[in-house]
Amino acid sequence: MIPLHRFSVWFLLFPRLFLNTEYTWDEFDIVSWSATEYEYQADPLFGLWDIVQPVPETLTSGAGDCDDYALVAASYLYATTDHEISLGVHIGVTTRPGKGHLTVYDHTAEKVYSSGVIYPDTFEEFTARSEYDLHFRRSIRGA
Repeated sequence: MIPLHRFSVWFLLFPRLFLNTEYTWDEFDIVSWSATEYEYQADPLFGLWDIVQPVPETLTSGAGDCDDYALVAASYLYATTDHEISLGVHIGVTTRPGKGHLTVYDHTAEKVYSSGVIYPDTFEEFTARSEYDLHFRRSIRGA
């Protein structure tokens, strides 16, 4: 049985409660990890049980879906910078009905962290190219 507190909806509502700031982030290279070690892997049952893995699980396995990657990126940025950061929520209505995607946006550096890819974009530039219809930001720090 999956603990109810690990469902992604709780991460959307209370993102700071999920951050892992105790990990030794000073030795972590998110650019290298994203490019060479992280692999997208959907949640079990085709995403019907959309859960968030704890950061150490994602780092150890090197795999997870968009919310797992977003939690790693948010935890890393929160622990190592004083940047304004937010969770990006992207929802498909007409283009990808019923599908959703999570990203992390670093307002200060103007970068979007999306499932193993770090885009040098503003949130608006990223969403303009997105295949999703609706876009929201949930503040993690500042913004």
